[in-house]
Amino acid sequence: MAGPPSLSGNVEDVDKERHLSETSLLVDDPIKGGEEVREGEEGDGGEEFDLEDGGIELNEMLPAQLRELGGLLNSKQDGHQGRAREWLATNQDTLLPSVRIIGLWATDHLLAKGRGRRPKRPRTAYQMVNSIAGRLVGQLGLMDLTQLENQEAYLEIYQIALEDTPSNGVRRIVARSLQSLHQFMESKHGAVPLGDHDIFKVSGRGNATVDANLISLDSFYRVSDHVRKDTLNLYGDSAQGKSLADQLWVICVLGFYCGLRRSEVLGLQIGDIDFIEGVVIGRSPPEIWIEICKNSLRELKSRAAHRLLPAFVLMPNYLLEQVQKLWVARRQEIIAQDKARNPDTHDPHTAIKGDEPLFSAFVKNGKANDKDPNLERITKALQHFNDDEGLRFHHLRHSFASWLEIIFWLGEQGPGNCLPDWFLPTKSDRLRLGVASKIRQALLGVAPTNTRSMLQISSLMGHSGLDVTMGSYIHLSDFILGRMVYRLTPQLDINTLKCLSGYSEPHLYKIARALPDEIHPHYRSGGKLDLLSDQLLLDGKRAPPDVEKLAVDFKKPASIVPSSNLSERIGQMAYALNVLGFIKTKKKTDFDSLKATSEFTGFSVDELQIWAARLKQVPAGILRTRGVAIINPDPKYLEVDLIAGPGQRFFVQTTCELLHKVYQGLMPQLGKKLACQNRIHGLLKDFQEIWVPGTYLSIQTDSLPIAKRWFWFLQELEIAQAAVVSHSPSMGKDLPSANRQRDYWRSGLKLSEIKDSGDLANGSTRGQIRVDMNLSLIPKKEGVIRYERITVLFGVRAALVLLSLLGVTFLN
Repeated sequence: MAGPPSLSGNVEDVDKERHLSETSLLVDDPIKGGEEVREGEEGDGGEEFDLEDGGIELNEMLPAQLRELGGLLNSKQDGHQGRAREWLATNQDTLLPSVRIIGLWATDHLLAKGRGRRPKRPRTAYQMVNSIAGRLVGQLGLMDLTQLENQEAYLEIYQIALEDTPSNGVRRIVARSLQSLHQFMESKHGAVPLGDHDIFKVSGRGNATVDANLISLDSFYRVSDHVRKDTLNLYGDSAQGKSLADQLWVICVLGFYCGLRRSEVLGLQIGDIDFIEGVVIGRSPPEIWIEICKNSLRELKSRAAHRLLPAFVLMPNYLLEQVQKLWVARRQEIIAQDKARNPDTHDPHTAIKGDEPLFSAFVKNGKANDKDPNLERITKALQHFNDDEGLRFHHLRHSFASWLEIIFWLGEQGPGNCLPDWFLPTKSDRLRLGVASKIRQALLGVAPTNTRSMLQISSLMGHSGLDVTMGSYIHLSDFILGRMVYRLTPQLDINTLKCLSGYSEPHLYKIARALPDEIHPHYRSGGKLDLLSDQLLLDGKRAPPDVEKLAVDFKKPASIVPSSNLSERIGQMAYALNVLGFIKTKKKTDFDSLKATSEFTGFSVDELQIWAARLKQVPAGILRTRGVAIINPDPKYLEVDLIAGPGQRFFVQTTCELLHKVYQGLMPQLGKKLACQNRIHGLLKDFQEIWVPGTYLSIQTDSLPIAKRWFWFLQELEIAQAAVVSHSPSMGKDLPSANRQRDYWRSGLKLSEIKDSGDLANGSTRGQIRVDMNLSLIPKKEGVIRYERITVLFGVRAALVLLSLLGVTFLN
């Protein structure tokens, strides 16, 4: 570059389009109510819904030509299609492109007869136009919706229109209308196909408000670090794995600190990254500029999206160095490839053309591939660490706009004026705002009269006008309101939270521990309630387990055993479970047998009934030595023969005593008491699900945390050396190789060897492992008992099942 370009970016271009503000005001709520408009034909009983203030024709904030079109479509006179067509023909030279395409959609699609469909009723056609016209015209201004050249541009426009809805009912109406409009543009005007995209699918019953999610710095750091580590864990420390991890990390950084759309990041080329006066090496931090322009990898959403970003102002120094490091590494890679292809004519000074992709891992068939499955790692990390299933990559762009506005405002206050300590929850956020005056001075200058901060933000984001930036990206009122609500939240004791949520005390403590340590004390109570309400509202796979209904209940003991000797209690339980195993096969409960068992063992009839009900839920044969159930139960045969002999009872007792010590916190090297209790809780819950029927003590799982907990248990019993681990890989186009999957398990479990089982697993990214037990692998040690017989395996399995049925309080 010849010299540093102006830090004001393309603010002057925004000034040229300021006249669009009069024709690009969004309609807040063009329609009301939650009723659904069906894409029905004449006489299909399409539902009506109320209009706000009479609809678009009476909304003076909209362009006059759009109001005129709305009046024609909502007229009580007949011939709506003909009069609208005549109006379009008369005014074709003066119409806004967005108004013209909406008018054509109404006349040539909604009100016209098509192949296999009848024309819609005028009232239905008007309702569909009314639901989206203001939302689209407000965004587009002078842009032509039919001329956008990629899916990302359409999706962003439609997403903004969908976000500006007061309820899910209205959101469904808008989604169906947008889908109909796009189908018309595909068939008649050659618009980019979207097909049956998920953006047109609306589910749930909650309100659908504008996306006001604001990601904090601490949350972003956790997300970006997790994405990098997760990628390295999956692909290993190979050069390809490290390159992919670095690229994903820089993609996150550019989205959060520079406000780039995902397609804009993926479409960056080597020549789009420039350094002031060409300085690359030896300057810290590097003065990096990023140009967002149309290239061979991707199109831009609009002309306004072409912009030059001063990354060295927007990003911290250490992140600039990481971007520079990736850029330099990519250049070296390109030079090496050219040398390999052209060994005779290779020239390192001309090998780089500038149009090579910066993120080479996300290019497919010469185009930026925004559907690469690895990009979902960013989305999943955002959702996981913020406990919000609605988050996506675009929220990094929302956060950029809101944080930059706070920085500009704070930078204009002058020295000595700062936000109160409770305003921001984390130390990292406060550190970033500590340089607000420098950022404001670099982007807007030192003159206090320059208050064009909103125009600067709009320019940096590549918007054609302030209306989109202000209406859908700046969320300061939500930001401030959320912090005030957090600050004013009362402190609620554990018993009150249990009553409000229905969760157990251990589960509530688990939720509270999810709060970051750096959260300000004023926010902890509000943050705790926020996490709690999020879990109560979650749907699908991430919904929390119903911890009160688990077989192990630490608060309410299931039994009160008279005998104080653990070995005697185990014998009593063996007798009781044998009787219950036979009783459960009968259609009606045998109260006489229950009463007799109660008198013999000391357990109450109520307790025996509870155990009988729980016994029906355990896997068949889990209490039998061979691991298979008896086909024809008979009271003469033992249903529970795992603890029939003294050797088996000894190992049941040994296992129970170990778990009792851990549960009571008597093994401090394992952590705090509550953590130990959670470990036992998870072990007992998992065992019945991972045990392999028909085996002595084999387990099979596709979860690394569960496998780690199982190996910890074996180590405490001093039989971990007997474990024989085999792996069944998952096969698929987008899945890592079998060797990388085994490396993941080998590294996670810290094992020297994992065998290939020869089988395949389904439904798991990293396959699954099976752990069998071979006691002969345990070496003999002088003075130490060597477990050689399968009696020990029977005893361990029996102890785990007993405690699952009866609860850990059985040990007291």
